[in-house]
Amino acid sequence: MDPTERPRMRRRWTPDEKMRIVMEGLRDPVGIGTVCRRYGLPTSQWHEWHKRLVESAKDVFKRKSNGRSTVEEDEIRAANERMKSVIAEITSENLELKKGRWPPARAR
Repeated sequence: MDPTERPRMRRRWTPDEKMRIVMEGLRDPVGIGTVCRRYGLPTSQWHEWHKRLVESAKDVFKRKSNGRSTVEEDEIRAANERMKSVIAEITSENLELKKGRWPPARAR
């Protein structure tokens, strides 16, 4: 490499830019290659983004089977219950402090 040449910096694409480029490639009648050249993007990268978009789109159409909740929802519910319990305990302690009964009197 010639010392006067600067290494080419990798472009970081935001998720919105990736979506826009993939959608443009699907809609543009001149083809994916033209869209990729317009953005200086290898066609293999466009195909990878398209593949990831299609794979993630499947989740949009998934339904819960038999009304059962997912594992993630169950974990969120359990965490929510733990937080409610902690809030109740702190609220009780706060009321005791306001009444001047906290901490309990020590034996002398």
